[in-house]
Amino acid sequence: MSTGTAPETPRFDAELEGALRSLAAPPVRAGARRRGAIALAVAVAVVVALVAFGAWSGRRPASEVTGDAGTAAATGVVVPGRPGGAAPCAAPGAGAYGANPAHPERAPRQATATFPGGVRWALCGADPSYSGDVLNLRSGDGGATWSVTATPIAINLLHAGDTLDVRFADASRAEVHVVSAVADRDDRYVTADGGRTWRLAR
Repeated sequence: MSTGTAPETPRFDAELEGALRSLAAPPVRAGARRRGAIALAVAVAVVVALVAFGAWSGRRPASEVTGDAGTAAATGVVVPGRPGGAAPCAAPGAGAYGANPAHPERAPRQATATFPGGVRWALCGADPSYSGDVLNLRSGDGGATWSVTATPIAINLLHAGDTLDVRFADASRAEVHVVSAVADRDDRYVTADGGRTWRLAR
């Protein structure tokens, strides 16, 4: 019968624990770290792009709207049109991401009016799938060029009973009535300067 000493248990336990840990959590290789860093960079870039185009938050940049909630600044962007043509907006019911004063063609047309002297007026936006922002478009040359400004009006026409009703009184005055039963909203916006500024009249 051997009288030798038993193996050192603490040393054996430490080696066993180390082996089990290496099986449970294999070491991260440099290539995997690099792929993870690239994926993170791409994700950050996508989020920044979405915020820049307003698709993420649905809000207009602060540079486009100033003052209180009832007034939009005249931040006009002049875009080309077509003499005698319609406002350069998407067809009613159509739309795309990134609608803003520089890109009214991405906002669906909601209402148009023609007045003497080549004056044309249109409101576009309130897209159910993309931006709910409403843009104001004015032409003084029969539609050849259009000045586009942001407004404080926004609604995504998602639900039955959601409406955006536009009434042009003349070449300077208009009213926009926004109703959403789901959001318990019934707002009236008025302008007396061709849509350059809007006031919430309620």
